[in-house]
Amino acid sequence: MTTETTAPTAEATRTNPHPLDPMTADELQQAAALCRTHHPSDRLRFALISTQEPEKSAVTAFQPGQSLDRRAFVVALDRADGKVYEGIANLTTNAVDSWQHKPGVQSIPLLEEFAEADAVIRADPGWRAALERRGITDFEKIAIDPWPAGNFGAPEEQGKRILRGVSYVTEEKGSHGYARPIEGLVAVVDLNAGEVLTLVDEGDSPI
Repeated sequence: MTTETTAPTAEATRTNPHPLDPMTADELQQAAALCRTHHPSDRLRFALISTQEPEKSAVTAFQPGQSLDRRAFVVALDRADGKVYEGIANLTTNAVDSWQHKPGVQSIPLLEEFAEADAVIRADPGWRAALERRGITDFEKIAIDPWPAGNFGAPEEQGKRILRGVSYVTEEKGSHGYARPIEGLVAVVDLNAGEVLTLVDEGDSPI
């Protein structure tokens, strides 16, 4: 005895995706638009938009062509006030099912924040003076890596969104970016204030 199975059509696959399928480009845009409508801020940024997995029972029982509500899990940062939100955007009903502020939580750094931290550090007089004291006067040769800072309980960092900038000397284009670290110099950037919060300068070391 044989059992015939019918593969889902392209149309069925497109309109009724598997519950664990990743978000498509259109779905990402839809989720973002729903959240922006629900939380109207011109500085709302998205650290994560991913498939919100349904209950396991719904996944294991899923059949090709079956219609299930398609939801996106969202982590968003409102850069106007530094607050982080978690939400569920229902792409089937075109509504936001939930939207919660997460006090004390930070999202992953955003690409634009890395660029901003780089610019803030380069403009800081203390950082420039520390390089000049080490014999470095051509700041164009300096590469800066802003890293997530974590939270180690430092009082001056509490409630702030920060990155720690580590600097390297790159003598020429194409040279190894991490070969010549500038030891003992770390700039802690307050992203919300747009300034260097703390400059860790442990003295001169050979480069």
